[in-house]
Amino acid sequence: MSFKKTLVFFSLGLNALSILLFIALVNYAIVNGYGVADIKLKIKRLANSSGIYSRRIVPEELVSKYRLKTRAKDLLPDVSKFSFIHLGHTYPYKIFGLKRVQYSSFFNEINPDFVLHSGDLTYDPSRLDYWRDSFFEVFKGVKAPIYISPSNHESYDGYNNFRRLIRDEIWYSFNVGKYHFVVLAYNDHSETQNKWFLDEINNNKNVVVLLGGQDGYYQKIIGEIDHPNIKLVLAGDGLVYADSWIGKIRYLTSNDYFIRLITVDGDKISWQTYCMFEDYISSQFAFRYSEL
Repeated sequence: MSFKKTLVFFSLGLNALSILLFIALVNYAIVNGYGVADIKLKIKRLANSSGIYSRRIVPEELVSKYRLKTRAKDLLPDVSKFSFIHLGHTYPYKIFGLKRVQYSSFFNEINPDFVLHSGDLTYDPSRLDYWRDSFFEVFKGVKAPIYISPSNHESYDGYNNFRRLIRDEIWYSFNVGKYHFVVLAYNDHSETQNKWFLDEINNNKNVVVLLGGQDGYYQKIIGEIDHPNIKLVLAGDGLVYADSWIGKIRYLTSNDYFIRLITVDGDKISWQTYCMFEDYISSQFAFRYSEL
């Protein structure tokens, strides 16, 4: 075969491969519920990982409509027993075509004192319609206060719309009974946040740390200091559900399909896991731990 014919066949092969890759991408997008805009966003992300998300500003007249009001610093200051739900990565996507149950009816039935969310509220933080459809509509009707740690998706526009739509602070703390909850911001590994975090755990006992996503940076810091004041670390990410340890500290990961109801009774912390697939909502996992 001549060199020219070889080159032609090679070119045809590359074109065929490109077509197959494009078909695979579109099929993946359809299966996982992405639209054309999402595909373009993913392609743009691959092309330029540092500047993908446009920093479009949400109009002021809509901010007041959707803003989640900042809660009081201390919640239930005198209680010795309370419960809360932990979950994360709740922007809509599909797992094997299974549907997720509505949070409001289920949460209100359980009736926790509050909700802790490990972030990934929206796919593109610059778009108000994403915030509306993937967070505000999803959690509409939930009666319990919601405390949120912004994760990587909320950081893509510099936390601009998280601050405007959710709360002014991206890292903060609050007390419930004798427990001190410390909420950290993913991707903000500044010296200011680091110093604040160390002051929080040095000056408070019975600390529960809420991470955005699975923040490896703070996992490492927590593991290195292994501070006795930290009782529990909570993280959240899609498709990740795990019980593990960081040194001597219990580390729990939840997501949107496997959520935890955590009960604190004096010095004892226990939890149950609920499956949020629509067809399995009645099945409660039997895992219950009381080591803490």
